[in-house]
Amino acid sequence: MSENIMQQNLWQQIVEQHAKLVYSFTTDEKEIARILWWAKIRQVTSIILSAITVSPAFSSLFGHNVWWKFFSSIAGIVLLCLSTYNLKTDDNGKISALKKSADTLWEIREKYISLLVDFDNFTIEEIRDRRDELIKETADVYKNRPKTSLRAYRQAQKALQVEEEQTFNEGEAEQLLPRSLRNRYPRSKH
Repeated sequence: MSENIMQQNLWQQIVEQHAKLVYSFTTDEKEIARILWWAKIRQVTSIILSAITVSPAFSSLFGHNVWWKFFSSIAGIVLLCLSTYNLKTDDNGKISALKKSADTLWEIREKYISLLVDFDNFTIEEIRDRRDELIKETADVYKNRPKTSLRAYRQAQKALQVEEEQTFNEGEAEQLLPRSLRNRYPRSKH
């Protein structure tokens, strides 16, 4: 196999590994947001159910109504189930692990980008060594990373493909630099 074909194959593999890593990073971010949203919903629901079951204002308004007593009893049972679920769920632990995973994946993603930028300056052997190193680092993150939901993956897919969440439009990244650093090395038009 010619050296040019080997370089093309290595380039393609590294690009694909980078893309998978970006998906994982974005999925972690979406999963964190999903967990926080559901935790907030459970908190608000618990507050409402607590008010219904123990508030003297509600019981004085509807206290002698049989339907209110029935509704209040059901609300108490649902509150008990919700409280039990909240005790068994370790949202903070999962969020912490996902944040750690996302932070580490971000760092590895930047290493992939740097490898792609410097690609032509390395020998094939150096590229393979760096690629293997990055694959090992990524595998270590995946071994300790909590599982994410299909919903978070689909949200990441939409964010990356439709909303272009991890990308910049032409010239957009340069606009975020101080004026003195903009267009220092303008992109060549091929």
